[in-house]
Parts: sequence; structure tokens; C-alpha cells
Amino acid sequence: MENLGADALHVANMGRALASGLQNGEGSANSPFEYVNEGGMSCEAKHLAAYGNGNMDGAPADVSEMTLHDVYLKPWKKFFAAGGRGAMLAHNSLNGIPMHMNKQVMTDIVRKEWNRTIFFASDYHDVDSICGFNMCSSPDEAGVLSMEAGMDQALGGNGFDNVAALVASGKLDRKSLERAARNVLREKFAAKLFDRKFDGASDGSFGNTKMCKVSAEGGVLDSAAHRALALQAAEEGTVLLKNGMMSDTGGVGCTYTNNSDCYGDGLGSGTHTPTAAACCALCAATSRCATSVWIPSNAGVVDPDEKKCLLKAKCSRPQKTGNRMLCSKAGTRTFSLPLTPAKWAKIKTVAIVGPNANNSAEILGSYSASGAPLVTVADAARSSSNVPAGVKVKFAALDPALIDTQEVCVPCPSCLPPRVCPGGVAAAGPNVTAAIAQAVAAAKAADLVIVVLGDSLNTCGEGTDRISLDLPGVQLQLLTALTEANKPMILSLVNGRPMTFGKNNAALASVDVLMSSWIGGEESGNAFWNLVNGKANPSGRLSQQWPRSVGYVRSHADSQFGPQGLRQGDYQNMGWHDGELTTPLFPFGAGLSYGQDTFSFVKRNVSASKASNAFTVEVACAVAGGAVGVANGGAVIQVYFSQHIAMAARPVISLLAFAKVQRTAAKQTVSVTVETADLGYFHPLTKQTSVDSGAYTLAVATDSASAIAALGANKEDTATLMVV
Repeated sequence: MENLGADALHVANMGRALASGLQNGEGSANSPFEYVNEGGMSCEAKHLAAYGNGNMDGAPADVSEMTLHDVYLKPWKKFFAAGGRGAMLAHNSLNGIPMHMNKQVMTDIVRKEWNRTIFFASDYHDVDSICGFNMCSSPDEAGVLSMEAGMDQALGGNGFDNVAALVASGKLDRKSLERAARNVLREKFAAKLFDRKFDGASDGSFGNTKMCKVSAEGGVLDSAAHRALALQAAEEGTVLLKNGMMSDTGGVGCTYTNNSDCYGDGLGSGTHTPTAAACCALCAATSRCATSVWIPSNAGVVDPDEKKCLLKAKCSRPQKTGNRMLCSKAGTRTFSLPLTPAKWAKIKTVAIVGPNANNSAEILGSYSASGAPLVTVADAARSSSNVPAGVKVKFAALDPALIDTQEVCVPCPSCLPPRVCPGGVAAAGPNVTAAIAQAVAAAKAADLVIVVLGDSLNTCGEGTDRISLDLPGVQLQLLTALTEANKPMILSLVNGRPMTFGKNNAALASVDVLMSSWIGGEESGNAFWNLVNGKANPSGRLSQQWPRSVGYVRSHADSQFGPQGLRQGDYQNMGWHDGELTTPLFPFGAGLSYGQDTFSFVKRNVSASKASNAFTVEVACAVAGGAVGVANGGAVIQVYFSQHIAMAARPVISLLAFAKVQRTAAKQTVSVTVETADLGYFHPLTKQTSVDSGAYTLAVATDSASAIAALGANKEDTATLMVV
């Protein structure tokens, strides 16, 4: 909740951009002693620290010193160094101490160790809430504990109501109150709040400075320039995760290794050698094919069971991807984006279904201002600039209540495996059964099905944690039912978190295109159609790994791009007892574009000094755009590193730098700046963060999984870094 991503370096760089953007210019560690830039505002970020570690909003965080410094505090250190002026403390406790009275973080680390004069504010009523941790018995006691730990201002509550009296009685240290008053007043002076006097003028001016400049476009808020920026943000923030039936998640099937074991049947590994028939049966069930085919691990060796399976096969031959085989339905479609004029010429009817297709509230999300015109996917579909004239558009199952309605059980004897409902057919609300039936009918009558699913304000926001990552409500049931139409399907998610699609994510097998638009904002609908039609080229990349199931979260497989202490081969081939792989459904940094991305290092031997602040690596980019008529857009360079010998267990790889480049037909060389300190980590024994001398391997890749794969290949996408 309220996070910019899962990787500390990525979040740190986003925090820098946040400080620069909100404060209208680059800042420095000295910024708190300077006026806020004209046109900017004082930037106070949230929530410090380890918020979300406990798996629920405000749950206790119990983390090691290494994790605290390398994961949770690293972004804050860079944010403050870039001029961030303040921080709001988190609801949770950290290693047993409520953050709103955590002297270690506020005073010892931020103000003393980092030497930052930072303004600290509480979250809503959280000073008083210290008593809820059984640390005090009254708001006055809570106020003393909080202010003496470093807190400057309370947002709501009564904890700071009597601070003057508490100082007079000797219960509160006077220096703590003076520090708090000084920090609060400094921020008000910096924002020039005392330089203006409200004169009550009808034009809303403060003295000689107008606070709201009215323009011919109807005001400074939601101007044409603002809406253009909102459109750009929605386009570039959308992540295209699947484009075509035979992409990486085109089906769910067996895994294989060099000794021909098949781990995908849920029986585990190392204790047996399942036959090809077992793999076929599993793939048949999970991809809903009548039969399936199996790729033997030893080329040229045909297992008798596999031969039978091939002879009976009604499914298309799957592709081999990593350590998986992927199954798809018979007659695999070749549908993919963008929709060029030639593709549109074959489409007569489009069905737009799903509770978020016309849900204007959800595209803004919670804690959002209202009043601006909102454009949903359904709204934008009514424009001939998005859907060509002559193409019929049918709408179905648009009720947002489908997100919050519980799933009903419908028996399906013909399904593989057959679905049996305990106790018979559950009582289904007429709006649910009718909506799903209407959606299936619309899909069958269409040439293209666009499904818009995801979160609602009731499933994603502050205090709305979920126990499952599956599509909420009856949306999974709706998506599964739509596969009966066997029509090209685009699934767009309006979501605040990654989502899963039933057991083994089998519902994705019939989805041709999957994109995550997140909470896309007021221009979400137009952004969707621009991406679909190639007027914009997808360039969004995942800022977190996308888990296969909720069981993946907080497991050993969810550490930073590979568990510490596990060899790469073990990590890649291990699986859960029930058949799930430990690899994410989509890795950190994943995202597709209309065009191929190939990166390599110009120099494969790089050196750096620990005494220097930064060094550069040169990356050769072959990032051609899409077909004629398709926007070029951008490509994202991702540089990762792996340390050869360290003083503590390190991740398999870590993100080191990233940069965005514009697509061009010609190859280009880009210099990527790397901050030397980003190679460092907190040493548990020395209690210091530092960079080790020695050898590192660099990998330039399109995502973290590709970077891991590149480590042992020793090709142009890797380089050796020597640090002295």
C-alpha cells in the first residue's frame, strides 16, 4: 500500500524524482534550510519505515538490521540527499518499537548518522495510537514518548495538546519541544506562508501573488497540458505482459529437466520419474485441451507414452520456454497487438465486457480529487478515432458490483477436471448469472473480446488487504466463462496489486493479450486505445515481481531476484509440492513492446574505484520500433549485478541502474551512470554500509529473469566489473 515498487534502488530513484518534481527543481541535503522553489511545494514522503513488511496495513515489522538498511532505509537516504524535506512516519511498529516513538530511526539514523535536518510528521492520530501498543496510558504520555523520540508535528489526536504544560511540569524535555517548533516554523517560512496576507479579494489572491491563475482553458487545474500529461503517464505506465497465445504464459503445463523428470504433476521431484503420459494428462487438465503433447528433454528420444500422446493430440504443439512446456487450445490463434488497419478490416463486432470497463471511480483510485472528466475504456470506445466507424461495439457485464460479489458455484461435468458443487448449485444472484450469460453471448457474437477487470475501491486501498490475489468477486468465474467463446481476447487490468487467475493461473491460457494499466487516471480509456491501436508503444515495466500465487508472497522465493544461499540451478528448478514453480509469473522489470529489444555492453571489462562517486557503462541498444504506422515509444535498459565474493550472503542479482531510451531504426550507444555506493550493502558484523573490493558480473537485460539467465552464458550482455 502506498509504495513505489519492491526494489530499493528503483524506489530510491523514484523518490528523487518525486522530490524534484514536487519541489520544482533539483534539491540537495541543504534544501530544508532554503526556500521552496517558486512553483513548488515542500515535499514530505511516506511511510517511514518498513511499512507493509508485516503483510497487512500497519502490521508489525520484524526485520534484520541488514534488511532494514539495504531494503527499507536505502530509498529514504537518497530521498533526503536529493532535497526531500520531511517524512511521515508509518503506522506499524519496527522490531517492537512503534515508529511514532522510534528514536533509532528518527534521531539516531536520520538526524545523526545521515546528518539530515528533517521535519517529521505523524500519520492520522498515530501519536495517540502509541498507547494501543501498550506503551502508555494517556495521550499526554504518548506525546512525550513521540516528541522526545524526534516527532515534530501530530496529525490529529490529542498527544501534543498539552506540550507546554508538560514542559512546565518537567515531564517533557524542553529541547525536544523547541526542536519540534523550530522544524515546523522553518517549513512554514520556507513555503513563504508568512510572506503573504490573505486580503479577502474575490480573485483569490494573497497580497500581490495570485494563488490560482485562471486561463482561457478553464483554470490551472485539468488544463489541456495537464490532460496531455495524464495521457502520457497512463500510456507509459501500462505494462504489456502477454501479446499472443504462445507468449510465456500461453498455457500452464509440465516442467522438465535433463533427466526427464516431470515435476508439474504435483508429485514432487527426485523420488520418481513420471511418464510423458502424466505430463500430457496434467497439461490437458490445466489448459482444458482434450489431449496434449509433451516435449522430451533428450532431443531425438521418443518415449512410447509420448508417441501415443502425439498421435492423439488435438492441441497445438507447445513451445519450450525455460524449464516449462506450454499448452494452448487446439487451433492456436495468432492474434496480437497492435490493431493495424489491416487487422481492423477483419473485425466487424467488438464486445467490451467487465466491471471496470466503465468504472470511472476505480481509474482514479482512493484519496483522489474529483471533478475532472474521466475517460474509461467504454467511453473511449465510442470515439471513431479509437474504434473505426462501421465496427459495432457491444457492452456487457459492466456492473462494478461484480468485483465485490462472491463467486457462485456452477456445475460443469464437461470441464477438465469436472466441476462439482458441494451441496448442489449455490444460490446465485440474478444479476450475477444474467451478467455472465450476457457477457458470454456478446463474446460469441463478436470478432474481438475486450475484458476489463481488476480492483475496486473496496478491494484496494488503505485498510483493504486481501487474503487472496485471485481476481476478486466473480471476475475469475466471468473470465473462465468467456473462454467458451474461443474468440481473440484482450484482458486489461485496472489494479493496485498483481493478480492471479485461479489454480496454476489456468485462466490465462485463453487470453491472447494481458496488460496491467494499474490505477491509470483520468485518461485511462484513451491510453488503452492508443496502445491497442499502436498510436502509443508500450514501455511500462514491472516495478515488482508478479507472483504465481499468494503462497509465493513472503516465501523464500520472493527475495530480491533469487534466494540467498541457493545455487542458480536449484532456484530455477525447485517447485512447490502442489506443482507451482517458484519463479514468478512475471519477473521484476518485465514488459513487452511493439519491437524487439537487444542490449549488449560495448566494453566487457569495466573498472571502478570505491573512492569515486560514480562510473559509467556503455550499452549498445538495438531497439527498433514497430511496423509502419506504429509509434516508436521507449525502451528500458536494465543493468543488474552479481557479486562474486562477499562478506555476507547476497542476492543472486540486484538492480544497479536503469535508463529509458527512445526507439530508433539505427543502433545507438547509451552511457548509463552507476553510483558506486549502490554496489554496497550493510555488513552485519561491522554494522556499516560499504562497498567490497573485488569482482562483480554485470548483466544488461530486459528483466531480472533474463539477467539471471545471462549470468552463466558469458556473452555480450554481460561484463566483468573490478572494484578497487
